[in-house]
Amino acid sequence: MCEVVVAGGVESVSMTMRNVNTFGLFNPEIQRRSPGTYLEMNIDDPRVPFWKRAFRSMGATAELVAERYQISREAQDAFACRSQQRTAAAQAAGRFDDELIDIETEVRSELDQSELDPDGEPPPPVERLANDRCARPETTPAGLAALEPAFRPGGTVTAGNSSPIADGAASCLLVSERYARDHQLEPLGYFRSHAMVGCEPELMARGPVLAIPKLLRQLGYALRDIELLEINEAFASQMVYALRALDLDEERVNVDGGAISLGHPFGMTGVRLVGHLLRELRRRQASRGIVAICIGGGMGSAALLET
Repeated sequence: MCEVVVAGGVESVSMTMRNVNTFGLFNPEIQRRSPGTYLEMNIDDPRVPFWKRAFRSMGATAELVAERYQISREAQDAFACRSQQRTAAAQAAGRFDDELIDIETEVRSELDQSELDPDGEPPPPVERLANDRCARPETTPAGLAALEPAFRPGGTVTAGNSSPIADGAASCLLVSERYARDHQLEPLGYFRSHAMVGCEPELMARGPVLAIPKLLRQLGYALRDIELLEINEAFASQMVYALRALDLDEERVNVDGGAISLGHPFGMTGVRLVGHLLRELRRRQASRGIVAICIGGGMGSAALLET
């Protein structure tokens, strides 16, 4: 349908979530275009638009999935620990290196008044970042088991078995085969098909479980025809549910870890998954993989890629 498409996203959640944005950084353009972004998620505050109040928090949906599909705390922690271990091994082997771009940024820390300059402004320390820093390779089952529930007293979803929020940006270039040939571009792979589904907002984690079979039906494939899958690890409860519901081989899913260890910059995670899956398929000399994500508000998306 198009000769050239650039698809991508940027996430600056550290700017827009108050409990993360501890320095009170403020972007007036975001406030102008999205009134209520800088307010707490308070359903009684009339300044917050309806669409920001309509759905429960993602943590609450993860708890509901764990409860409804009997996903134990132990199963969630085991998956989270495996994600950390896989990411640690992949980072040590350099398997993320060619999909990262170094950046220079101010790295802020908690500063007391004595550290401020005479004008009251903190010094601008600049650091070059060359790798993702959410991963915690020192994670152990015992450490995860010691964490308190993050979203509901007595619940099973914790900071350790959830994806940490993070900033990030990514983009990909999708072109026709003719355009790639005419401009001497070497493709990473081929985009074959895509499926979207809707589901209950309170069970948004079901999205991939519904989207993947729909995608396979469109193409006449079975899961045995798929060599690798990248499913966004929004929460371990969602991932364990997907593995069980689709009877997936864990050795073919998120082989280098996922968002639980790497972080989940909401606006760019899908593109990151596409890029990593294509590179991993090439590394393994495999030919076919699926990227799938669950989407807050009650959606699921899946795409089939080939090398």
